[in-house]
Amino acid sequence: MRTLLFSLLLATASIVQAQVTSLSAADFKKAIDRNDGILLDTRSQGEYARGHIAGSRMIDLQDPNVSKTLLALPKDKPLYLYCYSGARSMSIASFLMQNGYTKVYNMQRGLIDWSNNGLPLVTGNTAPSQPQPDAMSVTDFQKLLTEKGFVFVDFYAPWCAPCKQMMPMMEELKNEYKGKIKIVKINSDASKDAAQKAGVTGVPYLILFKNGKAIYTKDGLAQKDELKKVFDSNLRKK
Repeated sequence: MRTLLFSLLLATASIVQAQVTSLSAADFKKAIDRNDGILLDTRSQGEYARGHIAGSRMIDLQDPNVSKTLLALPKDKPLYLYCYSGARSMSIASFLMQNGYTKVYNMQRGLIDWSNNGLPLVTGNTAPSQPQPDAMSVTDFQKLLTEKGFVFVDFYAPWCAPCKQMMPMMEELKNEYKGKIKIVKINSDASKDAAQKAGVTGVPYLILFKNGKAIYTKDGLAQKDELKKVFDSNLRKK
């Protein structure tokens, strides 16, 4: 049974289906063999367990947070999608295109074409972990610190009540200081190496960097006025 969220994805994605690159099973196999992107299975857990392409991640369309999971995928890597017939994966591919992803490839006739070409599947009861929202590797974190100017990092955890309380405020600050301060949210649970590199001992943990150097830290809940004073004071010194 389709969830309401999946139905909405279908409705909003249909207008950009023509922009998605569709590949035959043979061309899809050649593309994923380059190992330059992320392979996504858009079927159910049961279908995945009965047979999936090796190395694929399962995107659970029944998950109420599926849109968040999809939008947490990196935009700089090719995304290869498939399902049984190509219909579900096309809907998800179109949704991604509509949200700014440009390297999106769909297997046109899905696993029907894959099996007809005699290509292999693997079985297993457990799908690989889905990418978590706001995850950042230590390499990407170090790259972030090479950026010139101001970068403000909000280390949070999905279970943290003060973190959730601050999220609307962070979105407001992001809009108010656009072009002046880059504001980045990092899920500490999904980014343990980056959190360790930053010296995070609890959440929320806030850091303002200038040219890669930490000039302000806050361990715990912060108020908007407090952060605006810090931002404005440092912007005046620029």
